[in-house]
Amino acid sequence: MTKSEDIDSTWLVVVPTVQLTVSNEPPISGAWKVGDITFMSKEALAAYLHPPTLHRELNPRTWEIVMSDPRIGEHQAFAVATRTGNPKELRKTVFRDFREAVHVLASSNGLVTKRSSMQGFTLQGSPIVSSRKEIFLDQVGGNISGHWNQHGMLQPFVLDANWHKLATESGIVALFDRVVDLSIDPTWRRQIKSGAAMLGKSLMALERADAFLLDVMGLETLLTVRGERNGTKLAQRIKGMVGWHLQIRRPAYVAEIEQLHKVRCEIVHDSDFSNLTTELLLQADMYLFNSLLNIVNVPALFPTKRAMMAAADGFAINENWPTDRSVPFRWVGNPNLSPIDLELPLW
Repeated sequence: MTKSEDIDSTWLVVVPTVQLTVSNEPPISGAWKVGDITFMSKEALAAYLHPPTLHRELNPRTWEIVMSDPRIGEHQAFAVATRTGNPKELRKTVFRDFREAVHVLASSNGLVTKRSSMQGFTLQGSPIVSSRKEIFLDQVGGNISGHWNQHGMLQPFVLDANWHKLATESGIVALFDRVVDLSIDPTWRRQIKSGAAMLGKSLMALERADAFLLDVMGLETLLTVRGERNGTKLAQRIKGMVGWHLQIRRPAYVAEIEQLHKVRCEIVHDSDFSNLTTELLLQADMYLFNSLLNIVNVPALFPTKRAMMAAADGFAINENWPTDRSVPFRWVGNPNLSPIDLELPLW
């Protein structure tokens, strides 16, 4: 008898999430798509799991397995996708797709969530939070100083009208159209999606070095191509994308951008973390989010990656960003970094 996991068919893959709320009210209406992955509320999924979506109605036992877990109770939201093949083979790649969709959706948090707020969600079974405790004992005066903190996704991710309003006002909502825009070169579309995923993953990372390297990976994915991935090109492209806003508000930004790649190389090639500061991580957040924001919002200027690189290089070299609003560049976030974020307890 053939096992279910070896059967080739069209499968509906359902993965519960943790700390995600999907509003049933408009404009979310119980479901939000990220590429071909749909995040659904429990009510929306319950309405979906019937013919013709399924061959037949689920029996009560299967329904219970899908909708709840005896250890934690009823699931509140799910990630759902359709895949063709057999479960044994699909498992090798489908969860990578699900995780990427989680991180792309989480990247939109860059517009509303400071790292100090630690908002996020994940798939059931993934690490969620961590805690740290340290004790300082004074060997001279007998004093003691101790600290305990929990960090990670302490605040749930709420996909509702307020999220949609903020995503629309900032412009990052355009990301979800761009990742499925068939008029875009497939490789460039994949890189936009991957760059966003690196940002979302970084925002929810529990370690400072992990968060920083994910940011730099996102920047290199979006702004450079093979054969030119070096500090000079990366700094030039970042300058081209964000210099119009930072040249007045953060005058030393060029030196800071150059430091970004230098520290990245120290970490990757020498395992040297000594120059990685929280401030540098927050700068990387700022550069990546705003570069992504403008890539997805200025399709006329950046229809291809080559066009984007040529435009960014021109702006950086000539320092001639349009000031007449002929190019509707956007900026989100305060370039003067918050003291609360600068004191983040990331190790």
